[in-house]
Amino acid sequence: MKMMYVIIIFSVLSLIVSIPFLWNFLIPFIGTVKRLTGNRRKDKLIDKRMNRFAVVTCARDEAAVIGKLLDSLGSQDYPRELYDIYVIADNCTDDKTAEQALLHGAYVLSRFDKTRVGKGYALKWGFEKIFSEYPEKYDAVCVFDADNLADKGFLSAMNDSINCGADGAQGYRRSSNPHDSIVSGCYEIYWMMINRFQNLARHELGMSCLFSGTGFVIRSEYVKNGGWSTDTITEDTEFSVENIIKGRRIHMAEKAVFYDEQPTLWGVSVTQRFRWMFGAMQCALKIFNGELKKKTADHRRINLHTVDMYMWLLSVPAMAVMLFIEPARIMLLFLGGYTAMGIMSLMLSLMSFPVISLFSCILVVCCKESIKRMWKSALIYPVFVLPMAFMALLSLFRKKLEWKPIRHKNTKSLTDMKL
Repeated sequence: MKMMYVIIIFSVLSLIVSIPFLWNFLIPFIGTVKRLTGNRRKDKLIDKRMNRFAVVTCARDEAAVIGKLLDSLGSQDYPRELYDIYVIADNCTDDKTAEQALLHGAYVLSRFDKTRVGKGYALKWGFEKIFSEYPEKYDAVCVFDADNLADKGFLSAMNDSINCGADGAQGYRRSSNPHDSIVSGCYEIYWMMINRFQNLARHELGMSCLFSGTGFVIRSEYVKNGGWSTDTITEDTEFSVENIIKGRRIHMAEKAVFYDEQPTLWGVSVTQRFRWMFGAMQCALKIFNGELKKKTADHRRINLHTVDMYMWLLSVPAMAVMLFIEPARIMLLFLGGYTAMGIMSLMLSLMSFPVISLFSCILVVCCKESIKRMWKSALIYPVFVLPMAFMALLSLFRKKLEWKPIRHKNTKSLTDMKL
């Protein structure tokens, strides 16, 4: 009887910890159903102005790839006099990145700081430089990574989002090298899911999306005068959280397509995804510690947007805790003599692998990708995504993580993306 009480306690704990997972399933499910039934959200233009953009990218020794990004930005179907391109050459070890940036028509801001290392610090420094010189010149700031490629309609689509009343907007991310390896194919599937079931689904419900590191726009007023002030290793998540708490809306700009180079090796991929989970855990802990509450004390309001944001953020520590609770619950079922229930629970856990693989295959087909070229990645996708729970667990015990750049070498142009 005592064992049954223990099992009940663990089952209740499992249900409580599952609340963020349930929320993050229901919201995308409802939003996706709304979208598929043809009842799509139609954002209304409240302004017809042509906004001025500062397009900013951080680059550390990215001479091999940055020229392609700048070429794609220079060929936008948006009036060239309405946007300027800035490259923050951040702690570069040679002059080639700056040289390439100048050759391709960008303004170069060179930064050297070995103590505050990372993209978040570089952007803060760059924004301060730009707006100290041009305090009223730009209506919005667009952020890219050096390995990106921007579709020619990117800025026009972002301009529409701003004119529809958005405070910021996230672009539609695609992989520039999905067929280079199984790993890069897994990333393409991962971003398909983020685009369709996180951002687009939330947008359909009138909720805020989160910035995903690159390919996003934010109104200038929110990054001026220290508005960009992040110190976690995932500056995009932290900045998104702060703005959503303040009641600002982040749209999903479906037509603002851009391409992003993905790692092709498992080792590099593990390093990157551990950084994501560590940064998300940092943000979650900042919520619990009240640091973000202090930064947004005058604006913080509990509404659907903030609850959604909290639930999304809580899913990271929930993954870590679930790795303790669920195996313990299954083991207790066997030890307590409830073999049938234990086998059923174990089978349900193991079924996640084939279910995720099948879903990945269906998603590839729905996104009109060639399943012949993606089937290996689709089948191996559970092995790609499920270990992130263990990364979340490790993040609970890791106090600090050094930011390290990922080297890029993909020299494909925007023309190659259309082939």
